[in-house]
This record gives sequence, structure tokens and C-alpha cells, in this order.
Amino acid sequence: MQSRNPLQTDNKAIKLDYSGMMSEVIGSHKGITPEEIDELVSTAKAVVEKIDEKRDSGEYGFYLLPYDSATTDEVLHLSETYQRTFDDFVVLGIGGSALGAKTLFQSLCSPIHNLLSLEERNGVPRIHFLDNIDPVTMKFLLNYVNPRKTLFNLITKSGKTVETISQFLIVRKIIEDKLGKQSASEHLVITTGDKSSSLYKFAQKNNCPLLDIPENVGGRYSVLSPVGLFPAAIAGIDIRELLAGARLMDDRTRTLPVIVEVDEAAISDRNPDSLHLRPGMFVTVKIKGKVIDQAFVLPRHVVYPGDMVYTVEDDRLKIKPVSILRTYKDSVIVSEGLSDGEHIIKTPLSSVTDGMRVRIK
Repeated sequence: MQSRNPLQTDNKAIKLDYSGMMSEVIGSHKGITPEEIDELVSTAKAVVEKIDEKRDSGEYGFYLLPYDSATTDEVLHLSETYQRTFDDFVVLGIGGSALGAKTLFQSLCSPIHNLLSLEERNGVPRIHFLDNIDPVTMKFLLNYVNPRKTLFNLITKSGKTVETISQFLIVRKIIEDKLGKQSASEHLVITTGDKSSSLYKFAQKNNCPLLDIPENVGGRYSVLSPVGLFPAAIAGIDIRELLAGARLMDDRTRTLPVIVEVDEAAISDRNPDSLHLRPGMFVTVKIKGKVIDQAFVLPRHVVYPGDMVYTVEDDRLKIKPVSILRTYKDSVIVSEGLSDGEHIIKTPLSSVTDGMRVRIK
């Protein structure tokens, strides 16, 4: 049985039609008015700009995960090594260390995956999530699976999560008691991020496979890291397609707000059968944008009043006027006035004159 393609829709697009919530449809006493939405635009814009700043600075690593082909290759190589070897695959993790993978499994695999025969599962293991330390649940599952035919994936970013380490200690004892102390590397894959933790050192000492959780990715945002990708790949989900869908949505959602003025009278003259536009309608618009052949991103502090930039040419300071295309909190986009290879002075200066001699350290 093959997993469903996460991009398999009519046009690979997901649309949210909120028109049924609008006052024009259900009445002003119940619905949302356009004015109420307009009041939220400035707040939403500020939030988006803040997120973009943290993304561009690398603080929000979640956005980079769909583009990490090296990690994808590593996860696929490891999953292919184990996928056909074991009958059962057990995730040991709490919260974000399990919920993302569990959501992928429940969304993209058969709802009765674990009840299917090996052939009906296309040769992949049964998938289990021990995402709490309830002793009854753990007892029944660990009594059910055959340790010799089970792979455990221990997931904790810090390597110190109390609940997960508790699970690990129980599972480790079962493996050592039934299979021998040298069997940990054959039945444990450890996904963690803290190389100084005792768990990481245990994995290295016992040659357990290690998958890394990026430092700038929080647990609840880690589904597209090895935290979610390795269990998904073990379950037979095409993680390359999954990440392709993430990149597609990243491209779709990284848009700029624009206002388009539509001359409905002119449209009606050309096409008498055209529909009257109303709030909440989805329309396809083609906008011819301006192409900037050469643009530069500079730190905002290097642009002085009057849109001037200090450059160095032949050991002399040059004051150059530039055209600012867009200004952000910490950076600007310059569209005119600079050329490739020019040296920009980033050190704050005062009382300068054009042509003064400078020394570069």
C-alpha cells in the first residue's frame, strides 16, 4: 500500500475561503466586517515583518528545514537501512518530539496501518508512539513487541527530558536483558541536539546511530527535521515529496501585500458576462512587476541622511548618493548608485568630506 502524495490536489493549492464568515453573507450582526479585517492589517504586517527578520537572521531555523538536502539524504539512507529489518518501530518522545511525526503518520498513512499484513504495509514496520509515561500503556506495548524485531527511536532535543530518559532507561534494560549489552546500537536510533548531554555520549560510546536536531529549531517546530522525517520515512512516507510541498507553500506564503485597483466598468465593457467583484472572492490576478537588474542589500546604518553611502576608491573616501528601494528594520535594498566590487564603509563616521584620504585596516 503506497502512501498518499501530500501534494495530490487538483492544482497543488490549498485555499481558505472565508467569505462565509463575512457580514455581507451572514449579516452584520453576526459576520466579520471588512473594516474589522482592515484594523488587523497593521498588526499582522508587523508580526510578519518580525518573523521575516528572525528567519533572515537564522534565529528561526524552521523555515530552512525544507531546503536541507544533506539531512534528507542522511535520513533516507538510515531509514532504508532499517525499514525492512524490523517488524515494529517505536518512537520514544514527549510533546514536539512525537506529535509532529504522529501527525504525519496519522495523516499520510492508512488509519489501520498497524492492523495490516506486512505485504499490505508494503514491507514497512508497524509504527507506535510512546508519547507519555503512562505505565499501563508502556507495559502493554513493550510486552507486545518482540525486542529482537523492534527498532526504538529516542527523541529529545536537550538529551535530558525526564520523561523520555525514563522511557529510555526501561527500553535499554529490556534490550540488554533479552539481547545482550552490546545490542543497543542495533535497536536504538537517537535523535538529539545537545552534544554535551549524557545521552549523546551514550550513543557515541555504544555506536548508536545519531540524528541531529538543529539548535535553532524548537521542538514544536521540528517536524521537518529528523524528529519527524525519520519516523515518516520508516513508515513509507515519501519525505522528498513532503519537503517539496513545504517548499511550495513557503514560496506561496512569502508574498508582499499589494493593492490592486480594478476598473470594473472597463472589464464589463470588454466582457459583459464578467462577475461583480465582492469582498471574500478568490480571483487570479496577473501583475507585471518591475525587474531590478542590480540591487544590493546593505546594513541600514551605512546609509546616511540624504540617502548617502560612503565608499572607498584608491584610498580615498567617496560620498555616493543611492536610491533606496525598500527599508527594513536593520537593512535596506539599494537599487541604484552602486556597482559590483565597490568597498562600502561600515564603520560609523562623522565630519567627513568627499575625497578625504582613508586607511583600511
